[in-house]
Amino acid sequence: MGLTPNQQQAVRHAGTPLFIQAGAGTGKTFTLTKRLAYGLSD
Repeated sequence: MGLTPNQQQAVRHAGTPLFIQAGAGTGKTFTLTKRLAYGLSD
């Protein structure tokens, strides 16, 4: 499963707090997991 362009933007977001609001089953947890992995890989 890949990331949508909006999810990719959220994963790479830096500098200010990030707020993700979406309905159930839209990939919020998946996106935040990828964001954490991205941050740890730097």
